[in-house]
This record gives sequence, structure tokens and C-alpha cells, in this order.
Amino acid sequence: MVVSAATSVTYAQVVESWVGRVLPPSFRRRTIRWVRPSTADVRWTSVIEVNRRRLPPGEDFITFTVEWGIFVAGYPERAWGMRGGVGTARGAMAVRVPMLFTDEDVWWDVRQRRISRRGLRSERVVTEDDSEMRDLLGRLMPLADREWTIGAVVDWLEESDHKRRWGNAPTPEESVTDVLRWLDEQP
Repeated sequence: MVVSAATSVTYAQVVESWVGRVLPPSFRRRTIRWVRPSTADVRWTSVIEVNRRRLPPGEDFITFTVEWGIFVAGYPERAWGMRGGVGTARGAMAVRVPMLFTDEDVWWDVRQRRISRRGLRSERVVTEDDSEMRDLLGRLMPLADREWTIGAVVDWLEESDHKRRWGNAPTPEESVTDVLRWLDEQP
């Protein structure tokens, strides 16, 4: 079964209301991604991405969360030996926005016109007017819209407990900050 029009329209409205209208104009939309290249260091790009899944197969159901990624040119090649592009948070170091601030992995589900919030500690029905994601993105903007350099990202990760929350770590032998330090030393 294909996702119904009601589910698709509700999902699109929620993404636009919760994400699209919150981000500053410096972020440019590309489908379900908003990107903001840095002018301080051309190797760095901030990516806000709606991570969408349709689960389980065959049901009229979409589940999603929002991720913030920092794409650094050369990171995917150095970390995993693969080519990566700016267009995806998964080609970058990424963190789910709710986990960055609450330590809770939160996903939102859309079925027809019904929206629910699902986390480890709670589940509840919400409306399009729910402000949790808008509030979280508001807290993220001072970080995501900042003019970073690779060295500043390393310092921020090292000085906080945020390093443990970042996904897409390279290997057990090499940390996110190890790769960034190596990239920062390259001409």
C-alpha cells in the first residue's frame, strides 16, 4: 500500500511548520535537507535533515526525526573510506536534535492526520501546533548557524559531553575529533 494523501500532506505540513519556518534564511532547502555552507571555512557545511522512514512496509505510516549534521570535506573518505556529499547528514558527523539536548531519541509518527511523539520515556499524541521540535531547533540555531572552523568544532566537542552523542563515528581506533584534527592539518 502506498502512503495516503492525508498522511503525505500532514507530514509535509508538519515538516514545513516544525522545521522549514524555524530555520533562518542562511539555510537553503534541498528537498528534506536544509544546508548552510560556512563562510569562515569552506570545508565545513551545517546540514539539518529530516530523517524519514516508512515503517512497517505496506502501512499508511511515516516516522521521522530531525538531525543536525556537520559535513566536513574529506571526512567520509578519511573516516570510512567512502565518498560523501554535502547533501546528506549521513555523509557527515550527525546527531539527532532531540538527543543533543535531552538524551532521548525521539521520533514522530504520522498516520493519516494523526501525529504522535514516541520516545524511550513516553509516547503521546501531538498536533501540528506542538512546539517541542521548534523549541529544540531554536536551541540548536546558535550552534548550527555559527561561523565555525574545523578547529572550533573540535574544541566544542572536546569541551563538552556532546562528543559521545555524535553518530557516524569512524572506528573504535579513531574518534570523530581525531579525524577532524587530521583534516584541519591538511593544506
